[in-house]
Formats: sequence, C-alpha cells, structure tokens
Amino acid sequence: MYNIKSLTKGQRTFVNKLRKRVGKTIYQQRLINDGDCVLVGVSGGKDSMALVDILSSLRKAFPFKYEIKVAHIVVRQLPQLADSEKIQALCDFHGAEFHRVEVDIDFDRDPSLSPCFKCSWGRRSRLFRLTEELGCNKLAFGHHLDDANETLFMNILFNGEISSLPFSVEMFGGKFHLIRPMLEVEDKDIAYYASVLDLKAETRICPNTRTNRRDMVRNFLKEFYKIHPGIKRNVFRSPQKIIDKYLPLPLQDTDKENIDK
Repeated sequence: MYNIKSLTKGQRTFVNKLRKRVGKTIYQQRLINDGDCVLVGVSGGKDSMALVDILSSLRKAFPFKYEIKVAHIVVRQLPQLADSEKIQALCDFHGAEFHRVEVDIDFDRDPSLSPCFKCSWGRRSRLFRLTEELGCNKLAFGHHLDDANETLFMNILFNGEISSLPFSVEMFGGKFHLIRPMLEVEDKDIAYYASVLDLKAETRICPNTRTNRRDMVRNFLKEFYKIHPGIKRNVFRSPQKIIDKYLPLPLQDTDKENIDK
C-alpha cells in the first residue's frame, strides 16, 4: 500500500487539505459521532476507495472514536468488475473489517426497468441489510458535489421536483443513517486524490454500461460550468436558499376557497 511520505510536498499538501475538508463536513453536519460503526459501501471506483482511505485517516485526527467496516457487493451474473484483493489490501492497511458479498439479480424481471437500475437497486438493498447484520448505525457512500448537482437537475427535468442528495438521511425508522461525507468535494479533486495514492480498484467496465440520462445531464452541466467558475458551487448551494415567494407554489386550501367565492 502507498506511503504518503513518498509523495511530493505538493501532493502531500493536497491530500491533507482534502482530508481536512471532508473532516470539516463530517463535523459541521454531525455525520459521525463517538462510538459509531460506519459501513462503507465500496464498488472499487475512485470515489468509494477514496472514502475508505479518508475516513480511516481521519480517525487519527478526530477527538472521538468510531469503527469502520467495508462492504463490496459482487453480482454473480456479471464479470468481476473490481480487484477485490486491492480493496482488501486497503482495508488491511487501515485495519478495517472487509466483507465481500455475492448477490444474484434477476435481470429478466420487469423489462420496463433497465439492467443498471436492477443492478444498482439489488446491490443497494443488500448493503442495507448488511448494515444491520454487521451492527452498523451508519452507511457511507462516496457521492460528491458533482453527483448532487446532476441529481438535482435530473429530478427537476425528469421528475418535476426539487430534490438532490442529502448529507444524511434516516433509514427504516432510524435503524441506521445513510451519510455522504464527501458531498462538498468536487469530482476532479477526488480523482486526483485517488490517482496520487493509487486507490482505484476497478478493472473493467460493466457490459451493461450505456449512455443514460445522467450522462446527458452531466454533459449539459459541464457546458454551463465553462461559463463561470462559481456556477458549480451555486448549483450545489441553491437548494439551501429557496425563496418561496418567488416560486409558483400550489394554492393553499384557504386560497382556493377565496377564489371559489
């Protein structure tokens, strides 16, 4: 596994700065508390591998203790998409418990649903159950700022609603919380972090991968980001600053009664 001392001064500064940024989010949003057991869902991609490394490294800096466990869900009907041994090596390096779990997914069920949706939901459902089975009260995902912006626009364009990715959300009546510690970090910064530390464990692309709505929205947003460097952060912050009086909100019952009169 990597040795941070072998990095250049600039690389070490970047790594430490990004870790501190995630630590600040965890502290401000109260995502992890003393005594928590956090299960990190890992696909093998740069985001989830970086999250394991960052959360493990931050344990030395925080004034409280928490446990980290890592889960990698493998779909039996698909070729191996990630190097499980590399994920295991990262976990061993940080002293994190690693669980590799295989699942079966019925891709022939309900033709109206895409293979990607079935796969994603099947793996996530297994992670939800595993969180409880392992006695964890937090489930951490590696979503970042770009993911949040894309989700916001996807929900506006295709669902007609304003919603995105929250920092934390209670699941199943409080059995555990789903948390996103890297939500304020941009994709490009996570990519550089993972590259510098050689964290990525993905070995091949899923055969079902194809251009989808998220790809369309991602490319759409990239064009706007080119206009001004502040646009990306403005989009991310916009759900936190909703001004009701300038929105075409639905009429209240009392307003409807007055109109009828």
